[in-house]
Amino acid sequence: MKYTLATALAAVVSAQLTQTDYNFKTNPQIDAAILDSSNVPFSNHSASFPFGSYVIQNLNFTLVKPVFDYLNATIGGLKTRGEAHITVIQPPEFDDTLKGFLTMDQVNKIVLDNNLQSTPFKIVCLGHSSQIDDLAVGVRHNVYNLIVESTGLVQIRRKVYDAFVAAGGDPSNFNPDDFLPHITVGYDERDWFEADNVYKTKHTCIKDIDIIGGKNPSLTPLDEYVEAFPTKVAGTPFKISKKVLDASNVPFTAYNDTLVQTLDKSLLAPVFAQLSASVSGLKPVSSAVIPIFSSFEFIHGLNYVLSIDKINEIAKKMNIQSAKFEIACVAKQSGSTNTGKAPFGTPRHSVYDILVKSDDLHNIRKAVYDAYLAAGGPPSNFNPDDFLPFINVAFDSDLGDLLERDLVFKHYKTCIAPVELVDDSVPQPSGAVSTVPCTTTLVPQPKATGYANGYPAPTTTPYGSKPVYASAVSSSVSVLAAMAMVFAL
Repeated sequence: MKYTLATALAAVVSAQLTQTDYNFKTNPQIDAAILDSSNVPFSNHSASFPFGSYVIQNLNFTLVKPVFDYLNATIGGLKTRGEAHITVIQPPEFDDTLKGFLTMDQVNKIVLDNNLQSTPFKIVCLGHSSQIDDLAVGVRHNVYNLIVESTGLVQIRRKVYDAFVAAGGDPSNFNPDDFLPHITVGYDERDWFEADNVYKTKHTCIKDIDIIGGKNPSLTPLDEYVEAFPTKVAGTPFKISKKVLDASNVPFTAYNDTLVQTLDKSLLAPVFAQLSASVSGLKPVSSAVIPIFSSFEFIHGLNYVLSIDKINEIAKKMNIQSAKFEIACVAKQSGSTNTGKAPFGTPRHSVYDILVKSDDLHNIRKAVYDAYLAAGGPPSNFNPDDFLPFINVAFDSDLGDLLERDLVFKHYKTCIAPVELVDDSVPQPSGAVSTVPCTTTLVPQPKATGYANGYPAPTTTPYGSKPVYASAVSSSVSVLAAMAMVFAL
């Protein structure tokens, strides 16, 4: 039989998705004392090497170990770090974002002033996450976590964000609400992180947890903060035709690694012109689209079980081109590209977007996730709820867009001006755009440094002995290509 690259890929993907169906006969149990960490000492993690500075809520590991023992008795071969914590500020969040404006002592003071160790949290379930190690194609490694919720920890992150912005930090470089708290219990090879396209959400739950001698605390719901849709934004309005809101007559555009709603690019030309009048050297985008998911999410998640043709079929059935959306504002984000298109630590550059909100498009993203799960996709490799839609308008360099993997977040605190929708067919009255002050202050930013490449191996921390950015897509492809060549011989 002669194998092609396509059949080699199919064989590898099949191997990647092989997982044991663990038959847990009882729920794991944990002592309710775990929910009170006020008597557990705060641990300061501040170091000069990468991954050495971060904030955790320290927990009593002896109370978590019975859950590890429960797992290991069924699964076997699991490793544990011998400690337990909930990460509050991740190492890359400090190294690549906060460090330019806040010291670790300042961050620690904020969290201690807000009683980090006494902050309540709720245990949701036992979760299972997995991903493929690019260095061993076809091998899927597993990690088991206690998924938790904590509005108090989100509030602490928001206070760190406020201090960061007050010190001159770019609002787009930190999203305090992008927070998936969990307690890592054990893993078979290594831990996984969001940079690896692994999301430790409630969607990864595999078993309930029995809390012995107590119960979960009641948590007070939080209002949205950076992701609260702005009804008013200050600044000189950018005028856009109302026609842009109706893309039903614009042909659907199919891509090989992403899904988008295609818009009429000509209708966005006035925005680019207005931006170019005040910012020199801007480059227009090649097309006007609202992405539903990124190519990284496709390559390291959806593609494991869904073809792009199947995804496009779902989108068309849900009338993606007729999906409705609201426009929030014109926004600016700045950062350093870390997505493999350029070396880590490239000079900072900026992106100008129109931020939007769309329940219709979010529902399409959720439908794709449902199809992904139905096809056997691991729940941890795609987060249907991580959706901040936008329309790229202009870049100030050839490096293109900036995304969450670059630690750049397109949330509403990055707004720089409102949008005024105009009716092309009716003469418009002058003035009449109500505004409120915008909190965004644009200031020159220092050069960002990558934390995953070019550094000596850091000493062991709860995050392992080496950085883990999963940017080796090309290495996976080259290995697969080599396999295909061997099979063809």
